[in-house]
Order: sequence, then structure tokens, then C-alpha cells
Amino acid sequence: MYSFRCFLKRGTTFRYVSAVLLLGSACAAQPAFEVASVKALPAGDRVSQSITTSPRRVWMQAVPLSECILWAYGLGDYQLDLSIPSPSERYEIIGQASADASEQELKGMMKRLLADRFQLKSHVENRTVLARVLIQGSRKPKMETAAEGGGSIRPQGTAIVAEAVSMPQLARFLSRPPRFNIVDQTGLEGRFNFRFDLRPYMGTEAGSSSDMPREMSVMIAAMEDQVGLKVASRKIEVTMLVVDHVASPSDN
Repeated sequence: MYSFRCFLKRGTTFRYVSAVLLLGSACAAQPAFEVASVKALPAGDRVSQSITTSPRRVWMQAVPLSECILWAYGLGDYQLDLSIPSPSERYEIIGQASADASEQELKGMMKRLLADRFQLKSHVENRTVLARVLIQGSRKPKMETAAEGGGSIRPQGTAIVAEAVSMPQLARFLSRPPRFNIVDQTGLEGRFNFRFDLRPYMGTEAGSSSDMPREMSVMIAAMEDQVGLKVASRKIEVTMLVVDHVASPSDN
């Protein structure tokens, strides 16, 4: 996805190609889950948000529609324009494939589910946005290579623990409100295990910045010092998915 930016500067032909690749085969017939269930959760439900995958299954818990779209299309938050009225519920979505499938194939099935059950219609646009970018620091990042999997990032006491996490996933985690949009430009592929502790930075001026929340400043300072990844600010041109129509899901 991020390599498309070099193409976007070379002309409309490459802009068109990047848009087609973003959509994948969304306009063609996508494979479908053999069995799928979509259930809106009651307001105030305290189930934690998560997305878990296995070779034949996708299980989304307490996800808003936007998170489902982001996962299915492999986007960062900054690449989705869902400014039209849309369902506000959180959902439990379970999709079961008929045979073992790659994560990319499961995402194709989720695109089909979004089109069939939520009546999702969309198009792509190229836009210039001001974003913070996740990059490698001056030294080699301190991370262990992990096996493929869904990945998780969670707090553990005063630490942030990442297991089998890709760099786009880390960027999305750092981008969640009230944080800024952060784009992965590390150039690191695959998944990693790492952790960083916020305790040494609490109550200090380390990483303080007038243009970002204190919570984010502390997190970025700890991540840079202990993991070797940092966040910088720059303008970038991106291909965005713009939602034209979406509705509440049809019955199971």
C-alpha cells in the first residue's frame, strides 16, 4: 500500500493503478464465507474490541463498522472517509470459510460480506494529508520476529505489550483517538513482538509536545527510547476509500 506513494507523483496512469490495487477485486465477484453472522451489540455493552483470525475463520468482537472496513481493505484510519451517515452500533461478526484461506482471502470474503449485508458502496480518491509517520530511529529496532497471526497490542500495568504485530497495526494503534493519524513508513515487513514501559516517563517532561496530547507524547518517547521506532510529521499523498453508501446490516 505505502509504496504506491512514489507512483502517485508520476501521473494519472499510476494514480489509476494504485486505486485499482486499493480496491483489489472489490468490483469483481469476491469469494463468500460459507456461514456468516452479524449481530449488533446492545448500547453500553462492555465487550472489548478485537479481531481474531484463523485459517477458516474471522471473529470480530465489538467492532464499529469503520474498523471492519479498515481490516477488510487493509487501510490505515487516515485512508477511510466515512463522513456520510452510517450505523453507529458495534458489531460481533463471525465469518466461517469452507476451506483453509489466507488472511488476504479472508479479507476478500469480508469485503463481500460488507457489500451484501451492509450494502457498502465506495470509490477511491487521491488526497494530500498532513500526517505523522512511523519510522525507524537511528538504531536498529529492538523487536523479535513473530509468526503470522492476528496480532494484539494491549496495556499490561504501565507497559504496552505487542504480540505478532505488524507495523501498520502499530501505526493504527497509535492513531486511535485522541491521538493523531500515524502512517507506517518504517519499511519493516512481517510481524513482531516487543514492549515498552511508560513508567519512567510519567510525571516528567520527556517527549512533551505542545501539539499532541500528553498521553501520546509519553507513549512515543517510551517507544523511541526502548524500541527504536519514532514518529515524525510530514505531508503525504494517499489513496483513500470514500464510502458513498452504507446501511444497517440485513438479518442473518
